Amino acid sequence: SYTKATPYNIMDINDVQIVPKHTFGRVPFKQWSNYAGWSDLATEAAGGPWVVEKHDAGQQVILKRNERFWGAADGKPYLDKLAFKIFAGQPTMQLALEAGELDILNSIEPAKATIIKNHKGLDLFTYVARSYGYMGWNCSRAPFDDARVRNAMTLAIDRRDIVESLFEGYADVAGPFIIRSMWAADRDTPPLPFDPEKAGKLLDEAGWKMGPDGVRVNAKGEEFAFNLITNQGNTIRKSICEYVQANLKRVGVKVDIDLIDFNQMSQKLKRHDFEGYVGGWYIATKIDPKPTWHSVSAKGRFNYVDYHHPEMDAWIEKGRVMDISKPAIRAEAMA
Repeated sequence: SYTKATPYNIMDINDVQIVPKHTFGRVPFKQWSNYAGWSDLATEAAGGPWVVEKHDAGQQVILKRNERFWGAADGKPYLDKLAFKIFAGQPTMQLALEAGELDILNSIEPAKATIIKNHKGLDLFTYVARSYGYMGWNCSRAPFDDARVRNAMTLAIDRRDIVESLFEGYADVAGPFIIRSMWAADRDTPPLPFDPEKAGKLLDEAGWKMGPDGVRVNAKGEEFAFNLITNQGNTIRKSICEYVQANLKRVGVKVDIDLIDFNQMSQKLKRHDFEGYVGGWYIATKIDPKPTWHSVSAKGRFNYVDYHHPEMDAWIEKGRVMDISKPAIRAEAMA
């Protein structure tokens, strides 16, 4: 049932599965993120077509048929088992695919697409995804606490070149944060252009003047230099960092690249212990920017860049509420 104004949670059903309380409820919710025994609990109950048969940490997860599954005509899933293999990095996964050790790999390096196309035993399928890669600037740490500087970073990076050179045409330049593959995207707002000249003017306005050695400095004589981090084992993100490093050098910004363990990087992002990073998101079908852009989400959620803006908060809260007294809104929500 819904009241006149109710949280817009109706689309959660697309992305969230039922969790059995009598098993998973044994662990207090606050301990979930650090709990290591999920695979053991998952062997006890399942409402879907599979149950966990075996879990070798860091190696594989094997699922077997749920003999009590209600969703198939004969009461059973078509396949007997599913095995998910765990690899250290994307190159290793692709080699396993080419060697016939994997049946499906849901993401490959774009530069390897031609190899897959020409492989006699493999087919390549492309689709519009609900994912995007991005660069995050720490809004609570100088110099990225200045919106002019953050804007200049985008204008100074040739993202079209990144798309064409690294993604082989299997991507596009992002615009507003509701990406164009989503139903609520604003397709009339184009991405910011590649404009290093304008980027330089914004940096000048922000007090970062070009020094004699080609590196910008502020009034205190401090160089504009920062660390750009990303996770080890992701060759695309490493290459993006190198592109960013080269682009920003042309406008007088010095970038040091730091490749770190994924878990270490995650902890740094949660603590806002970084200057800039390259990351990515796979988003739900429900449009809800609160976990990533609302001020309250800077602590303990996914607002890693520590962005705060009262007007943005107000718009996010307004967008999360629907008025079912308006038929058009209700029809859209129920579709």
